[in-house]
Amino acid sequence: MNLNKLKPWNWFKNEDNGGGGNVPVPRGAHPLSALQTEMDRVFDSFYRSFGGSMDFPDFGKLEKSLIRPVVDISEKKDQYRIKVEIPGVDKDDIHLRIEDDNTLVVSGEKKMEKDEKDGDFHCIETSYGSFQRLISLPADADHSGLKASFRNGVLTLSLPKLPESSSSARTIPIS
Repeated sequence: MNLNKLKPWNWFKNEDNGGGGNVPVPRGAHPLSALQTEMDRVFDSFYRSFGGSMDFPDFGKLEKSLIRPVVDISEKKDQYRIKVEIPGVDKDDIHLRIEDDNTLVVSGEKKMEKDEKDGDFHCIETSYGSFQRLISLPADADHSGLKASFRNGVLTLSLPKLPESSSSARTIPIS
């Protein structure tokens, strides 16, 4: 019995580890958040000594504006299916690669459309810029059979499974 099949696979272990230092898009808290928190604490304690308090802008909200495509992963008997939602991105601006450590890298850029008409913006909530997701592939994924399609802002990846060996046990002859 293969006990590894009972253990759930961590599809995002390379993202959780910071991506091995090669992820250009920040993961987790924004780099300025820790500095901002410490500066807020220092200034707040200073102003509190005079009987006041200050409210500072929250740089942590910048993290929410970074593009982080949503991923759905499903498994069938013979394949894995990965769906990545990337609305507003052109197919030519999406890049896929598989690294040596069985990591599927989905990266790209959402570019801001240039509107030549006169007018002022009153509100812009759309995020633009680079994005990257690191998906750790299980050992039974057949990289050579990876197929990708892009339709209506959804990238769909079909990844076949390698044929399962009947058993890893073997008989050893005694001489």
